[in-house]
Amino acid sequence: MDGYGGLIITVVVYSKKHRQLAADSMFSDGHVKVDTGPKIYTLSNGAYIACCGDADWRDALELIGSHTEHDMPSRKVLADLKLEFGAIVVFPSNKVFIVEIAPVNEQGNWTAQCTEQYEDFVALGAGLEFAYGVLEAGGTPKEAVEAACKRSLYCGPPVKVVNIPETGQKKSVKKRVKIDE
Repeated sequence: MDGYGGLIITVVVYSKKHRQLAADSMFSDGHVKVDTGPKIYTLSNGAYIACCGDADWRDALELIGSHTEHDMPSRKVLADLKLEFGAIVVFPSNKVFIVEIAPVNEQGNWTAQCTEQYEDFVALGAGLEFAYGVLEAGGTPKEAVEAACKRSLYCGPPVKVVNIPETGQKKSVKKRVKIDE
């Protein structure tokens, strides 16, 4: 999302065909790289999420994790978080949503959207152009994020990957997200 708040510095990618979610690991403060860390989580509702935007996204993870693929949060509820945030949300059924929250102006107004995705793949963040090129050529999300890390100033390794199990398969992610109160 490139709203009033500016460029989201990262890249997160999902492919329905590959059932693979990938993200870079770079965190920044403005235009300065400050750290690396996780951007992919398993939510309490069983969905997987790859995040970008403000690094303290606990409120968004808790909110989205409390909804189902049939009852995602409304625009108003998301905007009320007042968190510059973008995410790819993937349910085990392979239903995919993009969630975006951004400031509209300096008066404190916010906007948000939660849209189901019907394309075979999706990317968010500053490296999305590089990622889409790789995906269009048949590459995997991991390869797409690797390309973005190589070419974009705003993406950085290491690349993290989660393979989404088919419904009914045992989950490959061992760690669930715990939201601190």
